[in-house]
Amino acid sequence: MNINKYFFSIFLIVFCSAIAVQAQNTVEVRPSKDYFHIRIELEKNSLFKVSYISGKDRIIIGTPRFLTSGDHGFKIKKEVVKSNKILFTITSYDYDFVKIFGSFGSGMGNFFHPVGITKDRLDRLYIADSNNDRIQVMNKNGGYITEFGVFDWAEKDIFDNQDGENFESDSDFIDSGANLNNPVGLSVGQFLYVVDKGNNRIVKFNNDYSFLKYFGKYGNDRLEFIDINNITMDDNENIYIVDSGNDRIVKTDSNGRFIFELGSFGRGLENFNNPQDICVDLNRNIYVADAGNKKVKVFDEQGLFKYEFSCKTLKGMDFIYSWKETLFLIDSNSKLIYLTNLKGRRFMKIAHNKFGRPESCVILDDKYLFVTDSETNNIRIFEIKCEEETFTREISESVYEEE
Repeated sequence: MNINKYFFSIFLIVFCSAIAVQAQNTVEVRPSKDYFHIRIELEKNSLFKVSYISGKDRIIIGTPRFLTSGDHGFKIKKEVVKSNKILFTITSYDYDFVKIFGSFGSGMGNFFHPVGITKDRLDRLYIADSNNDRIQVMNKNGGYITEFGVFDWAEKDIFDNQDGENFESDSDFIDSGANLNNPVGLSVGQFLYVVDKGNNRIVKFNNDYSFLKYFGKYGNDRLEFIDINNITMDDNENIYIVDSGNDRIVKTDSNGRFIFELGSFGRGLENFNNPQDICVDLNRNIYVADAGNKKVKVFDEQGLFKYEFSCKTLKGMDFIYSWKETLFLIDSNSKLIYLTNLKGRRFMKIAHNKFGRPESCVILDDKYLFVTDSETNNIRIFEIKCEEETFTREISESVYEEE
């Protein structure tokens, strides 16, 4: 009896080891006359990227693609590979819930309908506590640092002209920076910019949270807005404003000087229907969540259309965020966060049974996802697990010869 148990244990060890070996990622390359034939086996759903080294640069071949677990085969033209080595990078994703902070209220660290969230270079969090008409500054552990902003209507005609210069003032109007009405979006670089939605304007603060200026008012002319939903900025600190009520994107410099506007109402490639959000990737490509048309439309930094992808299965498109080669799309109505590649191929979704209405998100420490929840009045933190494995395959000169 003991001998049988011994052999059964050995069998289990060998069997489980065989399963573990089969589950590993593998890559095989077979050359033919004009192509490299690639066969890969993936343990998990993953992003797959092919590249080669040219001098000190790594040249990516094609667009990183999402592949499900299992076997896949495809081919690459030999003429596009200018090296004797091909690199295959497999990146798999997963997530874990970490913690939650915040609760309903108006005190320090409490929230009433939090919407926008962003971070600065010191990883301080800035949260648009919309119904408390303030911005709260917190550390990444959820610790309160400070806050600024109180409710007020922008009743006086103090605004910037089309060149971003103040041309009218009123000494009785207190524009101390403490005047906000339903702040929803924000972006931070050298300065902090807040979407003052109820006043149809953008408010600019210094890095010590002191008020600097604002621009915008209600209307449909340059630097006039109706129902601003969010903003973002590129690495030159140009600002992109989602002017939802006018179905357009407005680009300004860091001082609010008009650069261009993009889009108008419609269903065409360069039209929008109630755009909800925007982000800019590391190559300054502009991604617009065109909610009414259920598409994400992509433009270059000059505003020229590049491509689009459909999101027709989503109930809503409320937020879009760019991180590395990944997009985060928040469908608040479905209480889901989707991760896609830059072409819109979904490869993971974050579903948490405690979500009320997820609104926006930001990544800290290259792995922690902070999500605002306007219904449960708190911030949820998830750890995004990203495992990357690179395979290098040598190519002999003979593969370039005709067979």
